Amino acid sequence: SHIVAQQRNIFLIALHALGVSFTTVNRWENGKARPNIRAMKALKQYCEEHDLPYEPLEKSWRENRIQEGAV
Repeated sequence: SHIVAQQRNIFLIALHALGVSFTTVNRWENGKARPNIRAMKALKQYCEEHDLPYEPLEKSWRENRIQEGAV
């Protein structure tokens, strides 16, 4: 959907600004790895500083962590 694509674009722009490599993002998107807490905190700070929505990203991250049993 348009909203999902928009959220993904925001996520990718923020990660690029934070210096996260394409390879890392690709691993996250393919479920081979997950952002660690430090990456999520940096992403949250970036979103807050640029008035971007962080909550959908956090929700997705938390849901994935719960499914993995890592909470």
